[in-house]
Amino acid sequence: MRADAAWRASLAETSLADLGAEVLENLGPELMEETRHWLEERSGAG
Repeated sequence: MRADAAWRASLAETSLADLGAEVLENLGPELMEETRHWLEERSGAG
């Protein structure tokens, strides 16, 4: 129960912009390209 509450509190403090910045900062170029391709396919842009 406490772990779930702590997890939810941590998520509440993190925005999508925070997550996006972290991904851009820490994702290698190959995985970034694979992720971009995956997202484009699913959004209809690819």
